[in-house]
Amino acid sequence: MGKGALVLFLSAVLSVTIFASCKRGSLGCQDYVKWMDNPNNGFKMTKAFEGIKYTLQYKTKEYLAIQDNKGQPLSPTSLAKGIEQYNDMCYFTLRMETFDKAHDPLTVKIVSEDEYHQRNTYFSYQFQNELKVLVNTDTVNCGLFSMVNNYGLAPYVDFVLGFPLKSDKVSDDLVFLLDDKTFNNGIVKFTFKSRDINDAPKLLTN
Repeated sequence: MGKGALVLFLSAVLSVTIFASCKRGSLGCQDYVKWMDNPNNGFKMTKAFEGIKYTLQYKTKEYLAIQDNKGQPLSPTSLAKGIEQYNDMCYFTLRMETFDKAHDPLTVKIVSEDEYHQRNTYFSYQFQNELKVLVNTDTVNCGLFSMVNNYGLAPYVDFVLGFPLKSDKVSDDLVFLLDDKTFNNGIVKFTFKSRDINDAPKLLTN
């Protein structure tokens, strides 16, 4: 690699690093989503176990407003309205998938069709009880729960989750707890740093 090319490469790496690590500033809709989706920024993390892995993403109200608006730029008024409908809760998307990304995770370690249907019912209606958030000295139960059932047509299952919170700001780290009784992995813990949540980028509006 020539000296000029090396300089350009190092400059590009530095730019990406600065962008990924910056906790303040303002970003447009597309850059905001990319920033939030980047695991290096503390809002998306994965825990892997034998045969199964969980990916959890903390979704800010701004992120949800962008999704509702299909990624298009938001005016201050539309952003305010978009945020308002998500007040008093914090939101997550949890994805459960197999390592090979080729099998329905609900089929892992089952031996019969009846067992599959029992597992599907459990994740549809009872799995909510295994989810909690520890924040600001409170233990919060899952208040909004929806399993996105793809009927075995995809190698993953998604869950849309909401937990009632009094404030968007957190004084301590936010800890998400998943009691994995199905695959016997015990308590799976995801820790979202308070500094990341409180110092997330601002969303630029039109």
